[in-house]
Parts: sequence; C-alpha cells; structure tokens
Amino acid sequence: MGILNSSKEKLNRIKNTINKFLKNNLSLELHQDKSKILTLEQGIPFLGFRIFHHHKLLKKSNIQKIERNLDLFEEQLKQDLINYDKIYTSFQSWLSYTTKANTFNLRA
Repeated sequence: MGILNSSKEKLNRIKNTINKFLKNNLSLELHQDKSKILTLEQGIPFLGFRIFHHHKLLKKSNIQKIERNLDLFEEQLKQDLINYDKIYTSFQSWLSYTTKANTFNLRA
C-alpha cells in the first residue's frame, strides 16, 4: 500500500500512526528496512516493478532473471531435459507479467 504526499513530515506522522495502530491492535510493527519514505522520482519498488507517477518499469533484476532463464532453457532444450511446450508456457507467463509495465521495446 502506498501513501502519497509532498510533505515528508506528514508522511512520517502517518507512518508512526500506522505503526502504533499495528502494535496496539495486532501486535505487529512495520519492518524498518521495508517501510520507507521515497520520492516518486526514485520509483517505488513493488511486486517486481518500479512505480513512478505516470508509468511502471520492470526492475532490472527481473529482466536479468528472464535472460538467465532463457539461457538455461536453451541449454536444457539442447540436452533434451525440457520440451518446447514448457519453455513456451513459462515465457508466455513472463510476457503477460511484463504487459503491466512500460515494456513494449523489451517485449519486441
């Protein structure tokens, strides 16, 4: 969940309020390393994307992962350890995932 505001002080107050609510009502607390206050110019990491004000990009690590997987699939296919259908299914799944971001050039 993201909360957007231009005031860093207000965001810190909201974060503290949320943390108090979690502690008092659910015996939980926000993870210090994972609950950050960021600017939209940096992009907000969420579910493998970097979310900006007007667009989304895939994280570089996700692009590198599919490149590694494609190389691995090629090796496994040469050794008859995997069939074309398995590769096709996996790649189609990844392509579907990428359509949620600005990835036209990457997919082309």
